[in-house]
Amino acid sequence: MNIKCRKVEIALDYVRTRGEEGGDGPEQDCDTVKLSRVIVFLSDWIQSLLISSAKKVKLDGEQHDVVKACLDARCWEIFKFCLEKSSRLQIPLNFSQKLLQPIQFIARHVLLRLNDSPMHAEESFLTDEGFELFNLMVDCVSLLYGSHNVTSNESLEQWISTVHTVIELVNRIFTESLDSRKAGVLVLQFSCFVLGPFAKFLRIHPTRKSGFSDFVHKLLEPLLQLFGHLRGNRNNPGLTGNLLRSVDEVLSNGVFHPIHIEGFLTLHSSDKYVTAGEGKSKDSKIIVMSYHRHLFEELEKIMTSKKMLALKGVSKLFHLLVKQVRKLRGASMPIEGSSASTVSEGSKQLEHGLFGPRSKMLSMASDINSERDYSLVNLSSEARKS
Repeated sequence: MNIKCRKVEIALDYVRTRGEEGGDGPEQDCDTVKLSRVIVFLSDWIQSLLISSAKKVKLDGEQHDVVKACLDARCWEIFKFCLEKSSRLQIPLNFSQKLLQPIQFIARHVLLRLNDSPMHAEESFLTDEGFELFNLMVDCVSLLYGSHNVTSNESLEQWISTVHTVIELVNRIFTESLDSRKAGVLVLQFSCFVLGPFAKFLRIHPTRKSGFSDFVHKLLEPLLQLFGHLRGNRNNPGLTGNLLRSVDEVLSNGVFHPIHIEGFLTLHSSDKYVTAGEGKSKDSKIIVMSYHRHLFEELEKIMTSKKMLALKGVSKLFHLLVKQVRKLRGASMPIEGSSASTVSEGSKQLEHGLFGPRSKMLSMASDINSERDYSLVNLSSEARKS
């Protein structure tokens, strides 16, 4: 047994002993070193161990001893103890900006196990030991983002990378019809615990030009696919409902944050824009293409390739845009059964500013998605008749 394993074993013995003893009050602590200092020390140490292990895999992919720490349920049990005690005793902890790395590592590990398993074989992709590890990690994520406000610690790049892995995992669970099984339900819970804080992060730290592009090109299609899976899913209605709301919030804050809305509403001036390298406009001024157009580029790719599952979410996407505009401008923009005489100024601006240049794309979405839950395209066509 190497030194690190021995330290983990000693720490785990302490954690389990404290758990058996109970008594969280400071007056009941007779240790030479106060419990609060031990909790802070343990938390800092176990975080460094988990993060270094995930980083080691990212660098060379080899299974060193330090790598195994990330897959060691004992490490997550220690971290869970620290989170529970700090929350209960109101002990402030330090949280690394790289905590998403081990979380993403475990999610990718579960996804790889699922990819290597026969279809519909829950037992083979998560053994009892694997389920315990994943369950402990999910508990830690729940405590981390539920009891501790650490959503703003991580970078947007790390969030996008982690969320991409999580969505890929949950989409695979739905594809394999595992969403009603024990491991599948746990994956759905995990995705809620990750997407909720991510939506909050995006609301507080909205994407800028490069961040918007990364979000759209890496997450838009997987999010729309997830919406396609969730729509009409009758298994675990409470859980799928929460997940659907999280998807809505991520899309609303990531794509249609208030700082982006005006840009979408002024896309009617598309003639002024040219992409870098295409040449010059008539007034000899090169204007770099608006970053908002990355959304339409990605949507056109999805529609051209006829990715049916993702296409189910296209009308939902534009419904969210109308909802955001109504919220910001207080415009009365009826969603269903609206006539030309009732379309407000806000709706007309949205129509002329956004849907005019992309009416063909919206028509494609309408033809493919025959459901009528979201009738933004109908609103657009009625406005054109006026």
